[in-house]
Amino acid sequence: MLNAVWALLMLVALGVGGAHGTIDSVGSGLFTQAMQATKLAIDLAAVTAFWFGLSRIAEKSGLLETLARPLMPLLRFLFRKLPEGHPAFALMAMNLVANALGLGSAATPFGLKAMQELSHAMPDKETASDDMILFLVLNSAALNLLPAGTIAMRAAAGSLDPAGTALASTIVTGVAFVSALILHGVFRRVARTSA
Repeated sequence: MLNAVWALLMLVALGVGGAHGTIDSVGSGLFTQAMQATKLAIDLAAVTAFWFGLSRIAEKSGLLETLARPLMPLLRFLFRKLPEGHPAFALMAMNLVANALGLGSAATPFGLKAMQELSHAMPDKETASDDMILFLVLNSAALNLLPAGTIAMRAAAGSLDPAGTALASTIVTGVAFVSALILHGVFRRVARTSA
């Protein structure tokens, strides 16, 4: 389907260029934009490789685990049904810290392992538990203190201030995080009263 869309866009561009007598500029524009896209992809790959390497170092050195410890009281409060010392706690905390630092490549494995641990506590393997839904909400609306991906893309595009949107990103993701927690609580309460 996407190939058909691209083919249609190219045909329309060629048709418009031909109708206006500027078909040669359409062709040169295609090659110029293709070269710029290739350069951007290479720059972005280099910055992404740097952040991925940094995330692996943070994971292997135990930095993520150290930063995750202060989250444990909050997680115990939110996930009251889980027994003390459940392995999902540490995995969820490391996932949230990695997301907050903009290290999505490090956050994903922790999130998947946390979901597996949460599913082991479920008698019905076909239905998501409240804890699984809450963790998905926390993960999806993750607070982002350092938007590494955005900074990397802005740097690769040649921005003079790649971190210029960091404060706005932190505020927006903070509002989203709190809103997601509130909405989850409201929906959980509505579901309990209607059951």
